[in-house]
Amino acid sequence: MLTVLGQSPGNLDIFFFLREQSEQAPCNGKTVAVLGVGAVGGHMARICGARLGMRVLGLARTHRDNPHVDRYFERADLHAALGEADALILALALTRDTARIIDAAALGAMKPTAFLVNVARGDLIDGERGGARDPCARKPRHG
Repeated sequence: MLTVLGQSPGNLDIFFFLREQSEQAPCNGKTVAVLGVGAVGGHMARICGARLGMRVLGLARTHRDNPHVDRYFERADLHAALGEADALILALALTRDTARIIDAAALGAMKPTAFLVNVARGDLIDGERGGARDPCARKPRHG
């Protein structure tokens, strides 16, 4: 069963919480796929790799030099990477190319026990097919 942990940058703290719960972090030795290894995704890669002892797979559009990413993969290899991952972190910008990047096929490629942490926009997940809705999909009107 896929567990959605949340959708706000405040969920970065959940990894520190897990680390403090036992001497052996439950994430140690596990694999995380970080989609969008930019500022936020790079920070998540650092936390997962250096602090939690996780193997980090990364998807990045431009820079591929984050020292905390063990292996980068191409978009064409997304489903294979999802099949390896015990956790998935979405930190992508929402664009035409990334909208609904996580659809039913992507969810099906994930391990049944995998976690999905979305620190980006909800529309990265195809909400029509079992994903999450973006509570900020409609921007508030000003004035």
